[in-house]
Amino acid sequence: MEILYFARKFQTELNNISLMISARFVMRFSTFIIIFLAILTPSTACSAEKELIWYHVDSAPGVIRSGPFKGQGYHQYFLKKLQDSMPGYKHIDNSANYSRIIKQLKKSNSCCIAMYKNKEREKFIEFSQPPIIGLSNGVHILAKDIAKFKPFMDEEGRISIRALFNNSDLRMGIAKGRRYTGAVDQLTKKNQNSNKIYVYYKSDVFRGLIQLLETERTIDYVIGHPQEIRWLTKHKIVEDKFFFIPIKELPPYVLAYVGCTKNEWGKKVINNNRYNSRRKL
Repeated sequence: MEILYFARKFQTELNNISLMISARFVMRFSTFIIIFLAILTPSTACSAEKELIWYHVDSAPGVIRSGPFKGQGYHQYFLKKLQDSMPGYKHIDNSANYSRIIKQLKKSNSCCIAMYKNKEREKFIEFSQPPIIGLSNGVHILAKDIAKFKPFMDEEGRISIRALFNNSDLRMGIAKGRRYTGAVDQLTKKNQNSNKIYVYYKSDVFRGLIQLLETERTIDYVIGHPQEIRWLTKHKIVEDKFFFIPIKELPPYVLAYVGCTKNEWGKKVINNNRYNSRRKL
């Protein structure tokens, strides 16, 4: 009951902030449902302050680094809740692309606020229970180019990423180190040297790719979440001329986790909580 109460309280606070950003954006495009499950809540305060480095990627509306809503992204709001519940640590926030985040988690004690879990990452990352649920990644295209993608779409408007990649010369844009789950990750790993994949290295893991797509050079489509493009167009960072297509091979929803360096330090950060973070929810 305590967990349910805390989760509902968190959701109410999140809704108030989201409404301040844009009521219509939340109602139509707030695709990440942040559920605070009281993970990482310490049972007692640490006797001495310890440094805890948190990494996150630069991708609104999860992380908003500039403008009137700076610091009010839903990942940032969730991170603030976690940090406030851990007064024994000196919290340091760093922004980086996923490739650098993975390197840092491998070599030094640190955590990332929202990550997808897979077998490869589980070898060196200690994961929490999933506190974030959101809509899966899809294919972002220029609306005027929809005819190029129609042959690979079904009657429900979903696109087969395998058919699109294997049976066309259209070029995919992805971010270095970012995981998109399922069939997308399988394709990109198997074809990592293919000319039909463009890899973007900067920390703005979605915005830079969409701006490349907007110029109609280099790439033909971008993989990303639907709320990412909605944010960019709503705030006029790019023109509203894109079209989002769900991917047939991916489930409608995906889970994201807090991840820390896999060692005794990381296990302590994940498990030092009021509730058992490993319990079945």
